[in-house]
Amino acid sequence: MLIVIAVFSVDHGIVTLFPVSLPGSPLFFVAIDLGRSGLKTAALLTTIVTGIVSVATSVTIGFLAGVVVWLIQRFISRRGEVDRSGPA
Repeated sequence: MLIVIAVFSVDHGIVTLFPVSLPGSPLFFVAIDLGRSGLKTAALLTTIVTGIVSVATSVTIGFLAGVVVWLIQRFISRRGEVDRSGPA
């Protein structure tokens, strides 16, 4: 509802009629649900790093940090597979 008002209103004064906590409450419960799902993933370190960096800085930087951690984990796991297979 708020998005429809925000998109179609020319004046930003209409959006300020609603309290900030109105969209904040549902987002809080969505964040808890996503957090529970994130703890059940196989990439727990990537999830934790992404979450902490996102809260501390911004979602963009958190996403980039998560991608970097994921790439490092992927590199280490592939390197381990090559080491176990022995010399070619």
